Amino acid sequence: MNINFRILGSLISTHLIVTDPKQPFGDMKLENYKNEFLNLANDLGVRLLSAFDNQKTHLPYPRVSI
Repeated sequence: MNINFRILGSLISTHLIVTDPKQPFGDMKLENYKNEFLNLANDLGVRLLSAFDNQKTHLPYPRVSI
C-alpha cells in the first residue's frame, strides 16, 4: 500500500512542477500538457479508496485489487 501512495504523490508533484508558472527548477513545462498526470493521480486515488471500506476495524485492507 505504501508504494501506491508514493506513486500517487509523485503524480501530483509532477503535475505541480510542470504547471508552476514560476518554474523554480528550470524550464520543465511540457508542450501540449493537458493535466494527464493529475488525471492519472485522480484515477489511482479513486481506486485506492476501496482499501478504506473496512467497516469492522476502520483500518485499510492490506491488499486491494486495482
